[in-house]
Amino acid sequence: MALLVALLIVREAWQITRRSVGDLLDESIPEQERELVMRAIARHGASFHSLRSRKSGATRTIDLHLDVSPRAPVDQVHELCDRIEEDIRRDLPGAQVLIHPEPDSSQDRAREACDLVTGLLEEECPWHRGYSHLCCHEHSGEVHVSLHLRLPRSLSLPEAHQLIEELSGLLRQRAPWTRLYCQPLPVEESQGEPPRA
Repeated sequence: MALLVALLIVREAWQITRRSVGDLLDESIPEQERELVMRAIARHGASFHSLRSRKSGATRTIDLHLDVSPRAPVDQVHELCDRIEEDIRRDLPGAQVLIHPEPDSSQDRAREACDLVTGLLEEECPWHRGYSHLCCHEHSGEVHVSLHLRLPRSLSLPEAHQLIEELSGLLRQRAPWTRLYCQPLPVEESQGEPPRA
């Protein structure tokens, strides 16, 4: 029994020492935390590379390069980076996140998809009351399109779903390589159309 207790003490001492030395040497974050970071980025349909991380005590530092279209507006890229940073910090509270956007010519299809969605909303979807947060990013051979779509508050959930499916179908007809993510925002009928972005 004494030998067993001694072995348990040695094992625990080794684990405490290893964790302490890892914090002092700024080792990479654990694999499960790295998975949380990758899932947070994937939620926005974005592609990235050069993901680096560092753990020092309770502090987590995340550094990555985000692939964006060379023709994407600066404000859209900035907003996307902010949203990804917020998601990472929600999953890893207190994390310090640095995102470096890099132009990627393969992202030109993303700009094409944004233009296509804008045209569809303005010409073929008179039922909406404006939109915002339109972001398009290529990932794994598909362009992921996300936006907030303002709909009349009087619509039922099935009606709103049907209209969004209609928009998604129109988009897929013209660009089968796209996938639409739409968040409906109810507004009063009397509200004028808000600025579009």
